[in-house]
Amino acid sequence: LLQQEIQRKEEQALKLPWPHFDEREGWGHVITPPDYWRPTNGSKLTAWNWHAVFADQGLLYYWTKYVKKNVSIIIGDEIEHWSSSTQNGTDVYLERIDTGLLYKYSCLPKSRLKPPPYRDL
Repeated sequence: LLQQEIQRKEEQALKLPWPHFDEREGWGHVITPPDYWRPTNGSKLTAWNWHAVFADQGLLYYWTKYVKKNVSIIIGDEIEHWSSSTQNGTDVYLERIDTGLLYKYSCLPKSRLKPPPYRDL
């Protein structure tokens, strides 16, 4: 099924102007509120326009959230849990957000400064 999604998107992309990717439909789903995706700055966005969205990151996001309809997404120190809606069976909804679970497992020092060599660049 995943290969079929890739082939379908490639065929659609040939009909689009450069960069051959529709930021509204993405891999095959128009993101509309209350659905969203979140970058690390915390804003809630609906356009398929993040880094490598046309490649593996976008495909895996689409596949887990809109095809499988069951995904947990880590954003900073939060985990968003999305699943399929029991109300209409087609949409995904945000089940819950867990906060503070990952902090004790972080590789970063407690001060949240970048460790060497990254802080020395």
